[in-house]
Amino acid sequence: KWLLVSDYICISDGGGANIFLYKYDSTDASRVHLGPNWDFDSWMGGVKNLSTIRMKWSTSPFYIPYLLEKDSFNEMYNQLFEETKDEIVAAVNEAFSEIDMEAHDELLQYEFARYGKQYKSLSQIQEEFTAWLTEHIAWMDTQFN
Repeated sequence: KWLLVSDYICISDGGGANIFLYKYDSTDASRVHLGPNWDFDSWMGGVKNLSTIRMKWSTSPFYIPYLLEKDSFNEMYNQLFEETKDEIVAAVNEAFSEIDMEAHDELLQYEFARYGKQYKSLSQIQEEFTAWLTEHIAWMDTQFN
């Protein structure tokens, strides 16, 4: 799931301090988990790319290349992609709908002014991201099927 989220939004920042491993307890039966996904300041790489952590194996943590060599991992990844690809844009739009756009836009104006950047409304960001995500998922579908 962690890798799929990274691939969905094409994070171009990967490895090192951006990844956390955890276990539910210290027993041998407890599996190691990745998560949570965070540090999204380098998202929306090219439409026809996957996350850097997947594509640049020389800089990836040891487990990503190892997992990608396993048929069982790729089968589970592809199954999860198939189960989620048609619903992800709707889920993103639903999350956007829960934000008070007017309040957010007001705060965003101050944030962008603080750093001297051009202001975009949250609805513009939503529109750009969902258009990008729709095209990106269609491309991903050609890669995994």
